[in-house]
Amino acid sequence: MNKFENLTIYELAVALKYGKNIHARLDHLPADTLGESVESVDRLHTELLYSVGRSAHKIDAAIAYMNNYFYKDISLVYLAELAHLSMYHFSRLFKQIVGRSPHQYLVMCRLNAAKDMLVNTKKPINLIAFDIGYKTSSAFTVAFKKVERISPSDYRKNNKK
Repeated sequence: MNKFENLTIYELAVALKYGKNIHARLDHLPADTLGESVESVDRLHTELLYSVGRSAHKIDAAIAYMNNYFYKDISLVYLAELAHLSMYHFSRLFKQIVGRSPHQYLVMCRLNAAKDMLVNTKKPINLIAFDIGYKTSSAFTVAFKKVERISPSDYRKNNKK
């Protein structure tokens, strides 16, 4: 099964469910692969829910919140409360279903928004950092480089439209 470049099947299902723009992250795939994948997302999501138990749907609210409010300071306690689970159970279930910790998923949401802004706007990098929830531009740059292995400014230069 393809990994969709750091995008798990569950993340794809959530992106489709909540109307997120996934095109930019999937445009590198061959059309037949993408078509087959999109068609099977609901089936795979259902199988995944069955395999981890009925409580898996509880994390949907937390995922939706992170997708929509990634720029806010979001605590694990708050996400667990949204899911009506203990912090420990929420963290374990989230990682089991999504394939990442809640923190890793939040960072991914922020960096995906940053990549979109870097390519589609002329906004200064320090303002992008603040807009997506980082308190300093240096913290943003470190996180961006860790995941993308390139600086935000180089990413912008390499992905000009």
